[in-house]
Amino acid sequence: MAIVEAAKGATDEQVLERALNEKRVRITEDRDFGQLVYARGRSSAGAILVRFDSRARRAKPATVVEAVTKLGSRLRDAFTRCAVSLRS
Repeated sequence: MAIVEAAKGATDEQVLERALNEKRVRITEDRDFGQLVYARGRSSAGAILVRFDSRARRAKPATVVEAVTKLGSRLRDAFTRCAVSLRS
């Protein structure tokens, strides 16, 4: 579910609460979710923080699918980083 379609204008706290209530792992490029979970001690059903070098953005969908497939249920209640960088 794309939050921009389901709850456009929702705050990060509202998005995190919805994901927790629906037991959904968040896939995001927004570092604020890490701050909410770790610095503020908010509960989370899990999150994948995705960071891509601007030259690697085309690889994003396949990389995220690969990470979810590989990690599966281990993503529940975890905060995982997925970084992709292309070197010249």
